[in-house]
Amino acid sequence: MSDDWNLAARKGFLSTPPAAEADAELIARLRGAYSTVFERSLAKRAADLIEALQAERDAAAKDAETGRAILARVYAGAALYCDDGEMQDNREPPFIDFKRDSFDDIREAMMRRAAIAAKL
Repeated sequence: MSDDWNLAARKGFLSTPPAAEADAELIARLRGAYSTVFERSLAKRAADLIEALQAERDAAAKDAETGRAILARVYAGAALYCDDGEMQDNREPPFIDFKRDSFDDIREAMMRRAAIAAKL
């Protein structure tokens, strides 16, 4: 078998050093092209993921805004101050701003009001 190999090498059927260099250059170009395609694919997937996350965040913000509006209307009723987009209950301290206060602050204010009412 090694005689066949040697004969093929002498006849020029095997890659000679210049052809091997050309093969290496082709392989390097293919790797570069593949890397570029792969990076573009990753960038596209990342952009799609960011877009989806932003859509989810926007939907969650809208849901939170709707929840705040429902809570404000149910809790404060006709006493709810809604002028100029406000959502405030200023009937008695602690005052509640349903639009700007955190949910924890709203809950705490409601609990304090309930505790004050229970003492009466």
